[in-house]
Amino acid sequence: MAAEIPGSLTGCALELYQDPAPGLDQLAHAIEAFWRLAMAPHWPRMRNLLEGDLLYRARQYAERGPAGAFADMHPAIRWEDRTLYLDERPEELSRTLNGEGLLLAPSVFVWPRLLYRTDSPGQAVITYPVRAVATLWERGTAPSPDALAAVIGRSRALLLAELDTPASTTDLSRRTGLSPASVSEQLTLLLSAGLVTKHRVGRAMLYVRTPRAQALLDD
Repeated sequence: MAAEIPGSLTGCALELYQDPAPGLDQLAHAIEAFWRLAMAPHWPRMRNLLEGDLLYRARQYAERGPAGAFADMHPAIRWEDRTLYLDERPEELSRTLNGEGLLLAPSVFVWPRLLYRTDSPGQAVITYPVRAVATLWERGTAPSPDALAAVIGRSRALLLAELDTPASTTDLSRRTGLSPASVSEQLTLLLSAGLVTKHRVGRAMLYVRTPRAQALLDD
């Protein structure tokens, strides 16, 4: 007996429901393309913030226990008398964890609220705004390639300074005044040294500097 199709499904969702195999493959490729275009260029910045939060929480837990870890996590979270309170969750839906553990997941996407799943059964999870999320898109003084020029050469230092956002060889040539051939040659060397990565978006090959390169510029 065929399953009844939910009346709320339309368009692409309906096609996926009726014939999931090819649809799932297309969905996976679409998600991968979205990651490369929208997320991958900014992931190093996000990852640094997330890793910083995890280190901070671990240090607070080591020094002060759970009270320290939860102290400034979110206004809706309170730790009192060995009990974790979520102000937005009704008391009648409380849950006692008997060894299942609680997964804490910092996120750059949930501010100013938080997300949680504490229903039983299943893993209890709280997703909270990463610490210092307001600084995510802050930019300090524009890095000067001159500081690196004596070490890696002026052209490569100049290209690294320009790769704060993904750019193609043509873009970099226009910005720096270097010939496309020279840009391509220098990018190949930077790629081999792990100072840039490349991502294909359609017919274009975009380059972006790596966290290792960012650390060199920041120094």
